[in-house]
Amino acid sequence: VDNVEGFRARSKVPFAITYPENSVLGVEAGTYFPQVADGYWLMLAPLCPGEHTIEIRAFLPNTPSFGTVDFTLTDHITVI
Repeated sequence: VDNVEGFRARSKVPFAITYPENSVLGVEAGTYFPQVADGYWLMLAPLCPGEHTIEIRAFLPNTPSFGTVDFTLTDHITVI
């Protein structure tokens, strides 16, 4: 991706997030405030037919509530 810096987005105001029981992050269920988002977000052009793997990594060092959060989401998709 050219000029990846141009895809960075940050939340303008804090927001709340509610985690359910047994969340994938292993966080205790409840609503947490304040939360903010800051990262690189982009959309992909349509993928050609076939098998594709899309990997997304989130790394949040030293968060006040959870310490360091580091996880990877891998999607395997088939475009027909």
